[in-house]
Amino acid sequence: MKRLHTYYDNLKVSRTASPETIRAAYRRLSQMHHPDRNAGDPEAARIMVLINVAYGALSDPARRAQHDRWIAQQESVLEDDPPSSPREPVLDPQRYTPKPRSKPRARRRSDEVGNSFSDELRRVIRGAFIYHALFLIVVPLLASLAMIWPAPATLVSSPNKPGIQQQAGKSTQIPATETTRAGMPDLTGTYRLIESNLEHYGRPKPTISKGKLVIRKLREDAYIVLEAKTLRQSKTFGQGHVYRVQPNPDQPDKVRISRSTQDYATGDGIHLEKNETGLNFWETTRWQRAPQGYSEKYLDRGIAEAERYYQVRVQHGLEE
Repeated sequence: MKRLHTYYDNLKVSRTASPETIRAAYRRLSQMHHPDRNAGDPEAARIMVLINVAYGALSDPARRAQHDRWIAQQESVLEDDPPSSPREPVLDPQRYTPKPRSKPRARRRSDEVGNSFSDELRRVIRGAFIYHALFLIVVPLLASLAMIWPAPATLVSSPNKPGIQQQAGKSTQIPATETTRAGMPDLTGTYRLIESNLEHYGRPKPTISKGKLVIRKLREDAYIVLEAKTLRQSKTFGQGHVYRVQPNPDQPDKVRISRSTQDYATGDGIHLEKNETGLNFWETTRWQRAPQGYSEKYLDRGIAEAERYYQVRVQHGLEE
């Protein structure tokens, strides 16, 4: 009678082997025939399948008992009818031999949908990252360039002032100056900064990039001066004060206005030179009358800030 080929034979243990013996045999055989140690060897892969199937059955008490009953049944059949007995049991090693696939397995539709969704999500995340990176880099750069680069003056049509004659269809960039009752030029108007010399004692020299000056007449002997300046690569600030008109016998064609002995200006209605000295700085600025409607966003905000500054000083009795 031929002997049955069982799971015990695959693991090379006896049918009465203990679970510890079966586990040790499985470890020894799996290490010997593992695919990592036998790369490209189909026989090692086939044996590894056999010992995995055998250990899966013998390590489970219920399945091992079922296998033992099958062995007893097959041996009784072989004893009663040897010719009709099967030569190989269902656990024939040849049945567990992995067969190479002739062509790659087609992807499931769910896998394709999942991969497409993952690719689309990665593209969206990558695009969002690039957008935020450009936003954080380009916007501050453009803001810095806007503060540094001098913007051209914008001409805005406005009604003619009394005493200023204009031809129809033509605009005068620099309007003629009015004269006061004393015959001195009137400084009322808007001026644009053309030169600045600012020194801070004991500190690096700051640079004024832009400036706007708005002078309004308070009465015949006083002006309200609203001043806005932008430090290069910094913020725009504004301030407003009342300047009194002083006689200027040395230059009768110019008007001298002053707030104190350290803060004064001289002009003829077209050009203006302003001097200011503080505790730790001195500054000389030169201004030129701007075209009507001269406007720049940051400087206009500075003039609005200077207007508020002046009104607060008036409320507290510091200005007229």
